[in-house]
Amino acid sequence: MTRKSRPYSLPSILPFLLVLIPFPLLLYLPMAHSTSTQLPLPAPALENQNLFKNYVVRFREYRMADDHSAYLAENLQSFQGWRWIERKNLASSFPTDFAVLEIGDGLRGELIQEIERLGRVKDVFVDSSYSRSLFFDGGGKSGFLDEKKRDGKIFTSMSFDEGEVRGRGPVVNDSLRLERKLMAERSQVTSLFGAERLWALGFTGVKVKMAVFDTGIRANHPHFRNIKERTNWTNEDTLNDNLGHGTFVAGVVAGENKECLGFAPDTEIYAFRVFTDAQVSYTSWFLDAFNYAIATNMDVLNLSIGGPDFLDLPFVEKVWELTANNIIMVSAIGNDGPLYGTLNNPADQSDVIGVGGIDYNDHIASFSSRGMSTWELPHGYGRVKPDVVAYGRDIMGSKITTGCKSLSGTSVASPVVAGAICLLVSVIPEGARKDILNPASMKQALVEGATKLSGPNIYEQGAGKLNLWNSYEILKSYKPRATIFPSVLDYEDCPYMWPFCRQSLYANSMPVIFNATILNGMGVIGFVDSPPTWHPFDDVSNLLSISFTYSDVIWPWTGFLALHMQIKEEGAQFSGVISGRVMVKVRSPPRHGESATRISTCSLYLKLMVSPTPPRSKRVLLGPIS
Repeated sequence: MTRKSRPYSLPSILPFLLVLIPFPLLLYLPMAHSTSTQLPLPAPALENQNLFKNYVVRFREYRMADDHSAYLAENLQSFQGWRWIERKNLASSFPTDFAVLEIGDGLRGELIQEIERLGRVKDVFVDSSYSRSLFFDGGGKSGFLDEKKRDGKIFTSMSFDEGEVRGRGPVVNDSLRLERKLMAERSQVTSLFGAERLWALGFTGVKVKMAVFDTGIRANHPHFRNIKERTNWTNEDTLNDNLGHGTFVAGVVAGENKECLGFAPDTEIYAFRVFTDAQVSYTSWFLDAFNYAIATNMDVLNLSIGGPDFLDLPFVEKVWELTANNIIMVSAIGNDGPLYGTLNNPADQSDVIGVGGIDYNDHIASFSSRGMSTWELPHGYGRVKPDVVAYGRDIMGSKITTGCKSLSGTSVASPVVAGAICLLVSVIPEGARKDILNPASMKQALVEGATKLSGPNIYEQGAGKLNLWNSYEILKSYKPRATIFPSVLDYEDCPYMWPFCRQSLYANSMPVIFNATILNGMGVIGFVDSPPTWHPFDDVSNLLSISFTYSDVIWPWTGFLALHMQIKEEGAQFSGVISGRVMVKVRSPPRHGESATRISTCSLYLKLMVSPTPPRSKRVLLGPIS
């Protein structure tokens, strides 16, 4: 049976709702601002400038900004109280798909409705912002502390932890913590992941274009051999990093100082300054910067930023467009742990490689955000995230001008993975990279090569810890294919498969829903032509009734496959294990120079525990804490 609509089901997400209850709600407060020089289009001289707000107007096609401006001016002649905001940056040399308008409070609703009626206009959204402030505490540490939360993107906080090692809890032995700290000081993070093995083979990130979206970087920084371009997308007149966040991130990727080595020192660094010194950014700044990254053919893009606002559609859909243009995006999963359902966007998007943080004991860092993704919770299920985890405590990286320092946070773990990816990209000959490497194939190499940690569950560690050499072995012989992540749902694998491994199936219960991701390394677009099928391994496994919701169209690079699992009534007295495979056939159009459609069959292995149906009065005891 196949259902294309997404059902609403509560039992399968009950454990997540229980842990989400204390999670504080965020208040979204859009903030007006001005990005640059304003064109003299009609606008009243209102006395209170706070009555103006900036809006992103998205168009259905790319045109030069002057064309869009003339179109709006011609069609909004009868309206006052608005004006065009000119955006003077490098993206203005290319066609654009959006405009920024300043709109007064007077007839705002009526004007926005009129704009959205125009044939060339797709929609209108508030230009969102977010702000943070730098703090220093009395213990010699400093970090980025929330000042006032608004909808939009932030860079995930780092803690400057140079003198103290924080264990997983009070039971951690002091001598063990000291031993781990000394090991961290003696070892580079590159050594812990075995980067030297790839360096010895001659792979150092040559001809890889790495975009660092952050706070910028200073020219002629001694730790970098290949800073190709610095661009500024803010309303400040500087290219420099005055906070240290962007420099540190770039250093983890490509630094060459012997005390704080990066993974791929020959990588070409393109520094996109998207945050001001006051640590403020806007959706429109990111949209312009993303468009420029697409126009200049970046290979990899790191975003040590995030926010809970996956409904910021201009940002989310631009990320889809960016990955659809074969840019591998890596993003920090967020520092909002240890509660579940605290993933940050864009790391929670299936087309983005979302990175969580661990310490040197291979424990999930307390700050690292946890899955499941919350996009799908109204429909009864969420996706597995993070994709992988990497060291994110006490990592050495570059200071603003010279020297090294130690930082912690998923802002650190993300460039660890991004740097590793730059190294892996350089493994593929330059002429073949775009044919083999894409956001899906790189994620396949990372999740299939990852080392599963003992202890954390799948919504804490994803596929596990980055394993650079395993991913290299996968990529060097990679053939385009489609796969399912995770590829296994095993109720006997506990605690990794929590909460599923804590709730056996039984007849007459509500369906258990598990949502997997289809990764299509064959092409940016793919199709599931026929419903997925269930292939039991034995007769008793026919007791499982399973139906599916899934993506008919897989774009960009990824889709979803949701399993709705119940035990048939004839299995009411059965106790044991049901196993088998779910099979899905995916096809993609032939690539340039090919004539045959690309086809791949992917599978998801199931091993489910089943118990006899309990009396109704006792069923509540068979929940996730039993």
